[in-house]
Amino acid sequence: MSRQASRTAKQTMAPERLAAQAAEALRLEKFKDAIELFKQLVKQDPLPQWREGLAEAYVGRARALAAKGMFKEAEIVLANAAQADGSARDPVLLTRCLVAQGQLQKALSYLLEHLPRSGEDGRLDELAAALFLAFPVELRDPLDAASPRAIWLRAAAAAKEALDAFVGARPEAEVDALLAKIPLNSPFKAARLILKSLLLAPRDGVKARRLLEGVAADSPFASLRLAADAVIASASEGSIAGGEDQTAARRRFVFEAGGLSGTVGQTAMKLAEAEAVGPRALFSFLVKHAEQFDAADLRSACRDLLPRASDRMQEFEKRFGPLEEGDKQRILALAAEAAGRWENAERSWRAAAMQLETDGSARARLSAGVVYRHLAGLARRHNEIEGDDFMEDPVLCYLRKSVTADPDHVQARHELIGLLRDSREEERKDWHAQADAAAAAFPKDSATLLLAIDSAVERKAFKKAAGYARKLLEIDPINLPARQRMIDLQIAQARKQLRAKRPDLAEKALAEALPWERSDRPSAALRLNRGLLGLYGERGAEAEALLRDGVALAGGDAVGWFRAAIEEALLAPPGRAQLPLLRDELARFSKRAPEKREIIAIAAAFGATEVKLAAKATANIGWKFGSWLRKAEQVEFTTGEFHLVAEALLRAQLFDVLGDFAAEARRREPGEPAWRFYRIVARTENNPDWMTVAEEDEIFAMGDDARTRDDYAWFSRIQRYLDSSGDDPAARRRARRIASPGDVGDAEIGALIAQVFDAISPDDVRRLIKKHGPDGARQAIVAKLAEAPALRGLPSSMLAGFAAIMIESAAESGTSPF
Repeated sequence: MSRQASRTAKQTMAPERLAAQAAEALRLEKFKDAIELFKQLVKQDPLPQWREGLAEAYVGRARALAAKGMFKEAEIVLANAAQADGSARDPVLLTRCLVAQGQLQKALSYLLEHLPRSGEDGRLDELAAALFLAFPVELRDPLDAASPRAIWLRAAAAAKEALDAFVGARPEAEVDALLAKIPLNSPFKAARLILKSLLLAPRDGVKARRLLEGVAADSPFASLRLAADAVIASASEGSIAGGEDQTAARRRFVFEAGGLSGTVGQTAMKLAEAEAVGPRALFSFLVKHAEQFDAADLRSACRDLLPRASDRMQEFEKRFGPLEEGDKQRILALAAEAAGRWENAERSWRAAAMQLETDGSARARLSAGVVYRHLAGLARRHNEIEGDDFMEDPVLCYLRKSVTADPDHVQARHELIGLLRDSREEERKDWHAQADAAAAAFPKDSATLLLAIDSAVERKAFKKAAGYARKLLEIDPINLPARQRMIDLQIAQARKQLRAKRPDLAEKALAEALPWERSDRPSAALRLNRGLLGLYGERGAEAEALLRDGVALAGGDAVGWFRAAIEEALLAPPGRAQLPLLRDELARFSKRAPEKREIIAIAAAFGATEVKLAAKATANIGWKFGSWLRKAEQVEFTTGEFHLVAEALLRAQLFDVLGDFAAEARRREPGEPAWRFYRIVARTENNPDWMTVAEEDEIFAMGDDARTRDDYAWFSRIQRYLDSSGDDPAARRRARRIASPGDVGDAEIGALIAQVFDAISPDDVRRLIKKHGPDGARQAIVAKLAEAPALRGLPSSMLAGFAAIMIESAAESGTSPF
């Protein structure tokens, strides 16, 4: 059938059947067919639903064309679906088509014309904002000052004024005041954030970047954000080398790069072409067309290219004059980073920092701090960065230096304190000194005071901690963490007094904590301790009611009673038996299998600082928790959850339970390194001296991978395991080697075997088998080997392996297995 005949047949078709075919074509996204069918229906009877179907088909066809890059065709088709007032049914699509064709002013005119309607779609409002700043037009105030259009226009005027002031290099205070007039709930919010970040960049690059994070990646202002981000990075490098401040010309360039200038000329186009070829070509272009640029800007631009074109340094100095030594070292360091030569980069950065420190000026010291913080960041990612002493973590090394050079950089102080807190015991002592120094330097900084409180609590300096907490609450009276710290301090004081056999003073300490408790945030720990102390004082029903109230606040049932048992272990004097009420409640729910939420919540309670510091006091309740976990069946943990559970099991020394959990998890996710790590920790009973050579290699590989991925928390956990190694006596060293005999000689293997043979003879093995059977003999052999001085310290799993070999060989042949 011909196309004309087909069309004629459709025209004679019943409307109901035609409508059904049109709806089906629309559903199947056959938009051309749907358009033709709906046209026939509209010709027969222009019902509203058929007109709407035709418009929907046109919009679908336009979207399909735009997806193929046919934007002009899509614009034409979309015009057929325009609404009665002339506005597009899909204004986002229409605007996209106009922008894609380069018709930016037409797009802006459309958006401004239909501005009250575009308020229904924030993307259009923001796109109109970006286009207006790029191609500003005269705006007329509407009659209704409270209308959405009037609000948008006022924000536009404020943003334009602030942008002009910034590009014109007006004083920062003046620009800042103009920025404050841009409402943060307006479509110009992104422009305000970007301009503010650029103002902040020379003083605080971290805060500047944080402001930029408020600009979405799909925002029309995204290209401007990228340009601003590049300028902030350049500002950080410039502060290292003592570079010049931004000029008006440089500020204008930022907005040309970000797409907010409609007057970029041919020179800029040629610049872009030269930059595409590479930094050396761009350097040559700039020098060749020097007369077209401001002299200071030209020198700065060429200098900024040297890290990627270091072979042009001699040419640069010949044309612009010699570079200062610190600046030269900075350029060499950046060039080394670009080439991945991290040892060279570290050497040059250190030389640059030394030059800055020699200068002695306040600006130079700040720049040295920037260099050392940069080195600390490199050390986190690259093992080649070594620091001053191979025995010290290079991140710690460079953070210390940064704080010495720039003691007013609060974030560096916080990072240093955090690393020291999580480091080896000898380095943790410096944690307290750094925390106190930071509190003295920043007496009104809430985060600093919280860190100082934590440090004081760990070293049991309760009066000092209370002083810090009071300072913090003077600054922020409703600070919940500070109030909790005050309650925790009084609970700690009560524990101390009860251990000193002063229950009256313990009661007083808990009473002094009550004013810090908010009525809407009751403290479970405070209720638990008041209840426990009351039961010790035989106050019966009143104390039990307080305790049960605390249990409910702490999570109820198993979680709440475990929290109560932990609090009692921390509060009770040594030698005091567990309260019968607690013992009965723990026994009640321990008969069933634990749920996942209970395991995680209780493990988190064992992870509290005060519990870690009281390992001996909480050992029994930790063992009960671990024993209860034996009943858990097929519980699947995420890695974050498993860290909590694993640490609780390690404190209880339930290595077999930990090993079983890790093995089961590894069967589900064989590629996750955390399971293998805890499997090794469990097998070695948390003693790295008992690792095999192969296991050592695995652990070190995990650490290297963590550093590469900047996962410093995971890297730190691996290091804590490795750093817990003891003196590594000869027997343990040989034990590690025996699992990899290819790595050692026969003499070393023979020495260990000889010591096993000396501990128990083959005849003894046969007698034990005859008397106790294979299983009983295995246990007796393990016990005998463990008593041998030369084998003391070998893991029980290795001794069990020796016993199994000896029993098997003796049972089969009656001869020595060796």
